[in-house]
Amino acid sequence: MARTLRAAAAAGLLIVAVAGCGGGDEAASSGVADEQPTKTEYLARGDAICSDAQADLARLQPKIDAAADARSEAEQAKLIGEIWREQLRILENFGSRIKALGAPSGDEERVREFVRSLDEAKALGDKVVARLEDGKEPPQDLIEDYARTAYRGNELARAYGFKVCGRTE
Repeated sequence: MARTLRAAAAAGLLIVAVAGCGGGDEAASSGVADEQPTKTEYLARGDAICSDAQADLARLQPKIDAAADARSEAEQAKLIGEIWREQLRILENFGSRIKALGAPSGDEERVREFVRSLDEAKALGDKVVARLEDGKEPPQDLIEDYARTAYRGNELARAYGFKVCGRTE
Protein backbone atom coordinates (compact mmCIF):
# COMPACT_ATOMS: atom_id res chain seq x y z
CA MET A 1 0.00 0.00 0.00
CA ALA A 2 2.82 2.43 0.77
CA ARG A 3 4.00 2.35 -2.87
CA THR A 4 0.55 3.24 -4.18
CA LEU A 5 0.13 5.93 -1.54
CA ARG A 6 3.38 7.52 -2.71
CA ALA A 7 2.06 7.32 -6.27
CA ALA A 8 -1.18 8.93 -5.10
CA ALA A 9 0.76 11.78 -3.52
CA ALA A 10 2.85 12.32 -6.64
CA ALA A 11 -0.13 12.14 -8.98
CA GLY A 12 -1.92 14.64 -6.79
CA LEU A 13 0.26 17.42 -8.10
CA LEU A 14 0.22 16.49 -11.77
CA ILE A 15 -2.58 18.90 -12.36
CA VAL A 16 -0.66 21.76 -10.79
CA ALA A 17 -0.03 23.40 -14.16
CA VAL A 18 -3.69 23.54 -15.10
CA ALA A 19 -4.88 23.90 -11.57
CA GLY A 20 -8.47 23.16 -11.43
CA CYS A 21 -12.10 22.79 -11.78
CA GLY A 22 -15.18 22.99 -9.67
CA GLY A 23 -18.74 24.16 -9.48
CA GLY A 24 -20.43 27.29 -10.67
CA ASP A 25 -23.63 28.56 -12.18
CA GLU A 26 -24.95 27.43 -15.54
CA ALA A 27 -23.26 30.18 -17.55
CA ALA A 28 -19.95 29.62 -15.77
CA SER A 29 -20.08 25.85 -16.17
CA SER A 30 -20.66 26.19 -19.87
CA GLY A 31 -17.59 28.39 -20.11
CA VAL A 32 -19.70 31.34 -21.31
CA ALA A 33 -20.32 34.41 -19.15
CA ASP A 34 -22.64 37.36 -19.74
CA GLU A 35 -19.81 39.57 -21.01
CA GLN A 36 -17.35 37.91 -23.37
CA PRO A 37 -13.67 38.80 -23.05
CA THR A 38 -11.39 39.05 -26.04
CA LYS A 39 -9.00 36.13 -26.42
CA THR A 40 -6.11 38.34 -25.26
CA GLU A 41 -8.08 39.36 -22.14
CA TYR A 42 -9.12 35.77 -21.47
CA LEU A 43 -5.56 34.46 -21.73
CA ALA A 44 -4.14 37.23 -19.52
CA ARG A 45 -6.82 36.81 -16.84
CA GLY A 46 -6.66 33.02 -17.03
CA ASP A 47 -2.88 33.00 -16.68
CA ALA A 48 -3.15 35.28 -13.63
CA ILE A 49 -5.64 32.86 -12.07
CA CYS A 50 -3.35 29.93 -12.92
CA SER A 51 -0.43 31.71 -11.33
CA ASP A 52 -2.40 32.22 -8.11
CA ALA A 53 -3.45 28.56 -8.03
CA GLN A 54 0.09 27.37 -8.73
CA ALA A 55 1.37 29.48 -5.82
CA ASP A 56 -1.31 27.96 -3.57
CA LEU A 57 -0.38 24.46 -4.71
CA ALA A 58 3.35 25.14 -4.21
CA ARG A 59 2.59 25.78 -0.53
CA LEU A 60 1.69 22.08 -0.28
CA GLN A 61 5.33 21.08 -0.84
CA PRO A 62 6.28 20.88 2.87
CA LYS A 63 3.37 18.52 3.45
CA ILE A 64 4.41 16.44 0.42
CA ASP A 65 7.92 16.25 1.82
CA ALA A 66 6.54 15.22 5.21
CA ALA A 67 4.45 12.48 3.57
CA ALA A 68 7.53 11.17 1.76
CA ASP A 69 9.44 11.09 5.07
CA ALA A 70 6.57 9.74 7.18
CA ARG A 71 7.64 7.21 9.80
CA SER A 72 4.54 5.09 9.45
CA GLU A 73 2.10 4.11 6.76
CA ALA A 74 -0.75 5.55 8.84
CA GLU A 75 0.99 8.92 9.13
CA GLN A 76 1.74 8.89 5.41
CA ALA A 77 -1.86 8.03 4.52
CA LYS A 78 -3.15 10.87 6.73
CA LEU A 79 -0.83 13.41 5.10
CA ILE A 80 -1.61 12.22 1.58
CA GLY A 81 -5.33 12.58 2.27
CA GLU A 82 -4.74 16.12 3.50
CA ILE A 83 -2.68 16.92 0.40
CA TRP A 84 -5.41 15.68 -1.95
CA ARG A 85 -8.21 17.48 -0.06
CA GLU A 86 -6.32 20.77 -0.04
CA GLN A 87 -5.39 20.43 -3.69
CA LEU A 88 -9.00 19.79 -4.67
CA ARG A 89 -10.12 22.82 -2.64
CA ILE A 90 -7.60 24.93 -4.57
CA LEU A 91 -8.71 23.38 -7.85
CA GLU A 92 -12.35 24.07 -7.12
CA ASN A 93 -11.60 27.72 -6.38
CA PHE A 94 -9.50 27.94 -9.53
CA GLY A 95 -12.24 26.40 -11.64
CA SER A 96 -14.86 28.77 -10.34
CA ARG A 97 -12.65 31.72 -11.23
CA ILE A 98 -11.78 30.38 -14.70
CA LYS A 99 -15.42 29.62 -15.47
CA ALA A 100 -16.47 33.11 -14.40
CA LEU A 101 -14.27 34.55 -17.15
CA GLY A 102 -16.59 33.25 -19.84
CA ALA A 103 -15.17 32.55 -23.28
CA PRO A 104 -14.00 34.72 -26.13
CA SER A 105 -16.47 34.99 -28.99
CA GLY A 106 -16.01 32.11 -31.40
CA ASP A 107 -13.98 30.09 -28.86
CA GLU A 108 -16.85 28.86 -26.71
CA GLU A 109 -16.41 25.20 -27.69
CA ARG A 110 -12.66 25.22 -27.05
CA VAL A 111 -13.21 26.78 -23.63
CA ARG A 112 -15.98 24.25 -22.86
CA GLU A 113 -13.59 21.42 -23.78
CA PHE A 114 -10.95 22.86 -21.43
CA VAL A 115 -13.49 23.26 -18.63
CA ARG A 116 -14.74 19.69 -19.19
CA SER A 117 -11.20 18.38 -18.75
CA LEU A 118 -10.97 20.28 -15.48
CA ASP A 119 -14.30 18.90 -14.29
CA GLU A 120 -13.19 15.36 -15.17
CA ALA A 121 -9.96 15.80 -13.21
CA LYS A 122 -11.90 17.09 -10.20
CA ALA A 123 -14.30 14.15 -10.31
CA LEU A 124 -11.40 11.68 -10.46
CA GLY A 125 -9.62 13.50 -7.62
CA ASP A 126 -12.79 13.28 -5.55
CA LYS A 127 -12.78 9.50 -6.07
CA VAL A 128 -9.18 9.28 -4.89
CA VAL A 129 -10.03 11.29 -1.77
CA ALA A 130 -13.08 9.12 -1.07
CA ARG A 131 -10.90 6.00 -1.21
CA LEU A 132 -8.31 7.57 1.08
CA GLU A 133 -10.97 8.72 3.54
CA ASP A 134 -12.32 5.16 3.65
CA GLY A 135 -8.82 3.97 4.52
CA LYS A 136 -8.50 2.19 1.21
CA GLU A 137 -5.72 2.30 -1.31
CA PRO A 138 -6.72 4.18 -4.48
CA PRO A 139 -6.51 1.78 -7.44
CA GLN A 140 -3.57 2.42 -9.75
CA ASP A 141 -5.91 2.78 -12.75
CA LEU A 142 -7.73 5.63 -10.96
CA ILE A 143 -4.43 7.42 -10.35
CA GLU A 144 -3.46 6.87 -13.99
CA ASP A 145 -6.85 8.16 -15.23
CA TYR A 146 -6.36 11.27 -13.09
CA ALA A 147 -2.86 11.78 -14.53
CA ARG A 148 -4.08 11.34 -18.13
CA THR A 149 -6.88 13.82 -17.56
CA ALA A 150 -4.46 16.33 -16.02
CA TYR A 151 -2.08 15.99 -18.96
CA ARG A 152 -4.97 16.41 -21.40
CA GLY A 153 -6.05 19.61 -19.65
CA ASN A 154 -2.48 20.89 -19.77
CA GLU A 155 -2.29 20.14 -23.50
CA LEU A 156 -5.59 21.94 -24.14
CA ALA A 157 -4.38 24.98 -22.17
CA ARG A 158 -1.09 25.18 -24.05
CA ALA A 159 -2.77 24.64 -27.43
CA TYR A 160 -5.21 27.47 -26.70
CA GLY A 161 -2.37 29.87 -26.00
CA PHE A 162 -1.95 30.09 -22.24
CA LYS A 163 1.56 30.97 -21.11
CA VAL A 164 1.15 29.91 -17.44
CA CYS A 165 -1.78 27.46 -17.50
CA GLY A 166 -0.73 24.04 -18.75
CA ARG A 167 2.94 24.56 -18.02
CA THR A 168 5.04 23.27 -15.17
CA GLU A 169 8.25 25.20 -15.76
